[in-house]
Amino acid sequence: MESFSASKDNSADVVNTMRYLVNPMVLYAVTHNQEAIVTSDMAQGFVTRVLQTLSSDADSFTEQAQAEAIHLCTILLQHASAVLNDRRKEIIQYAW
Repeated sequence: MESFSASKDNSADVVNTMRYLVNPMVLYAVTHNQEAIVTSDMAQGFVTRVLQTLSSDADSFTEQAQAEAIHLCTILLQHASAVLNDRRKEIIQYAW
């Protein structure tokens, strides 16, 4: 998540990190009864850092980076919605 706020010139790194590392790990954790890995603190950090950075600096990130963030939101909403109770509204607003 630090890479989202560290530099605006690393969209390719952000996309590849999310596509090949973060999203598959989160998907595996939530589909193989390891939901304890995906905590509400992790979801809160994701929403506050990633989505707010992408929303405020949308021109700085590629559509692929935004799509990977939406994909991660989809994974969390489908499989671990309990950890997103407080943040669902923000995720839906970002996706809209």
